[in-house]
Amino acid sequence: MRCRVLARQTSHPAGEGVSVIHPAPTARRINEDDETFYARVFAETIHKNPSMQGLAHVDTEVDQLPTRRFRNAWRVNGARHVEVDLPVARQIRMQEIRVERDAKLVASDGPLLRNQEQGKDVTALKAYRQTLREIPQTMDLMKATTPEELATLVPAWPVQP
Repeated sequence: MRCRVLARQTSHPAGEGVSVIHPAPTARRINEDDETFYARVFAETIHKNPSMQGLAHVDTEVDQLPTRRFRNAWRVNGARHVEVDLPVARQIRMQEIRVERDAKLVASDGPLLRNQEQGKDVTALKAYRQTLREIPQTMDLMKATTPEELATLVPAWPVQP
């Protein structure tokens, strides 16, 4: 299945990145060949969305697109293919790590407060929480040179005491 990937400009309401036109197979008309089908669907979609008019684009097979994990980092490059902007993908991955880290901090709030109220030693819990807070500064995403490598990088999460 073919799709069209359009390079959005920073002035686009959705921001810089790409828009993807992925025709539904059920949109094909009876006896319509592939070229006519894709040309018609792409033209109709762009006509309905004036912000897509005149944008650089790439027509490609869906299975040739990069991993969707970093969809918001896709870019249409000068060689006319879709690639992942690795610096943007690193920002996305770091945000994922921060979300996971924040959930772990929230999950440790209750035990910390209970132990403090009961007069128990909370040194280990405080150290655990501090290690969690430092994860973004200690995580080196620069060692990933491909989106696939980046997706596999995970922090060395500490174990909650």
